[in-house]
Amino acid sequence: MTEDAHSFVYRHTIKADAIDERRISLPEKKVYGILYDIKGNAASSMQFYLTDSADHFIRGALYFSVKPNKDSLAPVIGFVRKDIENMINTFEWK
Repeated sequence: MTEDAHSFVYRHTIKADAIDERRISLPEKKVYGILYDIKGNAASSMQFYLTDSADHFIRGALYFSVKPNKDSLAPVIGFVRKDIENMINTFEWK
């Protein structure tokens, strides 16, 4: 994990209720990383990074252009979470 990806996520601890980390390991595709699920009224509710541990790195974050409200955004976050998880699980390096 790069320190920059980690520090971007943990800047949200001021507003976050919790930050859950889920390790990603798809060795057959050489895809490794972490998916961060940020709970509460933080500016970003999901972030991730993927790497092949040698040459490639990609980082993503989900932000909304509105004041964070976990109750109002929960249905949308749940919907987008499925898309992000699908993208991660089907990710391949070119």
